[in-house]
Amino acid sequence: MDGVSITISDTYTVCHIHDFSEEMKESLRKNFSQICYGKNKATRTTESYTYKSTLKEFLIRYENKTVQTKIGLIGELISHAVIIEVMEDYIPVSAFFNLEERSLKKGYDVMLFKESTNELWVTEVKAGNIHKGKTSNDTVKDLLTSARNDLNKRLNENHVSYWQNAINHAWLAINNNSDYKDTVIELLEGASDKADKSESTSHDDNAFLTSVLFHDINEPFSDVTATTFYDENHNSGVFKAIHVFTIQKSTIEKVVDFLKDEAS
Repeated sequence: MDGVSITISDTYTVCHIHDFSEEMKESLRKNFSQICYGKNKATRTTESYTYKSTLKEFLIRYENKTVQTKIGLIGELISHAVIIEVMEDYIPVSAFFNLEERSLKKGYDVMLFKESTNELWVTEVKAGNIHKGKTSNDTVKDLLTSARNDLNKRLNENHVSYWQNAINHAWLAINNNSDYKDTVIELLEGASDKADKSESTSHDDNAFLTSVLFHDINEPFSDVTATTFYDENHNSGVFKAIHVFTIQKSTIEKVVDFLKDEAS
C-alpha cells in the first residue's frame, strides 16, 4: 500500500506506516464494517452494519476511554486492517467489537484461520507509545514480551468462556457459505472442550504475537528486532508455534481524525 513498507516471511511480518495515505483510508472504508462486526454481518443490508453506522458505533465505544485504552483500540484496529489487506493466508474469524455490549472485548484479541494449514492462530495485540528512556527497538521488544506473557497466561487458565466467546464470534463473523466455517467452529469447540476438562495449555496453540508502536516514524525500529524476538522464542515450548507481527506509526491522531471526519 502507498505510504507503507512491509516485509512478510513465514515467521514474522514487519510494517512501517510512513504516511496515512489515501490508499490506506480507502482500505479502511472498504473493510471497516467487516473488521468491527465480521464478514457475515458486514455483507448484510441492515442499516446498522453500514460504514457510516459502524463508524458512529466505533466512536461511541472509543470516547471516554483512558488514553492507554484508546491507544490499544487504535492499535488493534490497525493490526486487523493490515492483516486483512496484505496477509492473504490468515483470515480473521472474529470481530473487533464486543458483540454483547460496548465494553472491551473479553478473551482473545483476534482469532485467525490459516487456510494453507487449517490451523487457528490466537492473536494478542499490545500497543503503546515509546517507553521512557528506551529506543524504538527496546519498546517493540517490551510490547512483544508483554503480548507473549499475557497470552501464555490466558491460554493456560482454562477459561471456557474465552473459547465460547471465540465460537460466538466465528458463527457471526464467517460467511455461512465459506467452506472453512465448519472447520473453524470444530477447532474452537475442540479447544473449548479441552479447557472445560482443564486440559488446555498454551503448548497446543499457535500464537500471533503483535506489537504496535506509536512513535516518530523517522526513528523506526529495526527488522532485526522482530527476527531476534522470533529466534529467541519460537523454540521455547511456550506455544505450538509463533508468528511475530510488528507495526510502527507515528501517532494515532490521523486515524482518529479520519474516522471522526468520515462519521460526520
